Amino acid sequence: MPRPIEINRDHAFHKASELFWRRGYRATSLNDLLDVTGMGKGSFYAAFGSKKKLFEATLTWYHKRSTAARRKSSDNHRGLAALREFLDATLIDISDVKRRRGCLLVNSVIELEGVEPELHRLANNYLKALEQRCLAYLEEARVAGEVGADLGTAELAALSATLLQGLRVDSRMGHSREALKQRVNAFLTLISNTPQTNRNHRYTS
Repeated sequence: MPRPIEINRDHAFHKASELFWRRGYRATSLNDLLDVTGMGKGSFYAAFGSKKKLFEATLTWYHKRSTAARRKSSDNHRGLAALREFLDATLIDISDVKRRRGCLLVNSVIELEGVEPELHRLANNYLKALEQRCLAYLEEARVAGEVGADLGTAELAALSATLLQGLRVDSRMGHSREALKQRVNAFLTLISNTPQTNRNHRYTS
């Protein structure tokens, strides 16, 4: 029997994610994917089945990889400190190119709405998972007395979504890393229960 072709799936997902991120799902052709992954058609179909299946797998790979990196960066923190680390890892401490491209999940949700319902739902579910992590940090902050006790779960969830979406829009608009830091700091200052004189303004110079 012929020896099975070995596929470096991490390499394929990395290259595919860069291409989908840069061009979008619909503008990316099968030939484009073959070029960036270095795969032949036979190997591609054997490994992934179709462009759609590769996109699904790439979104899952991207989400798991990003979540693991963010969890590692915030394992030693709780509440607002963890939220700050989360936002750093998600939106600030990344390359200028990635910040200008925005979030792959957000881009996919916008592009695929009404066009590819299954892919849109998958991307949207992963995006909501990020908002839920942000919400969890805000809930911790409320329990610890770092934010107002009058803020309920619904209000905190709305804050989570607004903050993440707003910062992603700012990133796509080309705002600098320092500008994003200032927005994060302003947000945390506004919701914090801590007297202003005692706040740790990490981003101020």
